[in-house]
Amino acid sequence: MSFDPAAYPFGQSAAVAPADRDEFEALKTGLLDELNPFTYLQAFLVDELLHASWELARARKYGAPQPFIDRATRNWHRSRKTLSQLHTAYAAGLNTLEGEDSYACVDAPLANALAIAKRSRAEAAIKWVRAADKKMLAEIQVQ
Repeated sequence: MSFDPAAYPFGQSAAVAPADRDEFEALKTGLLDELNPFTYLQAFLVDELLHASWELARARKYGAPQPFIDRATRNWHRSRKTLSQLHTAYAAGLNTLEGEDSYACVDAPLANALAIAKRSRAEAAIKWVRAADKKMLAEIQVQ
């Protein structure tokens, strides 16, 4: 089943006053354009980020008590961190199970390039060690 972003109900459960609808729609459009979700899980996380962003903006605009702002901030950071981890996995090609198509070629704007580089170096080192082990085993068997 392929994902259709147009069919996903982004922001439908957000509490938005009629006077704020245009501002909310601009936030939603900006997040969708920038993050471009291409799976249901990404869509869910982008929707969570949308709600957290909206909640945080409202809390700051209307001077909500600090505990409310803190909770909204934690929600935003949690949503962004989770989406970033998922983008990193997609960008590194770690997202697939056997038989699935790879998403490694798609845009993943929140991917952590350092984590991908570290993983690539680690994989290269593991391949080198395995090749060296095979060479040593072959030499031992020849003797």
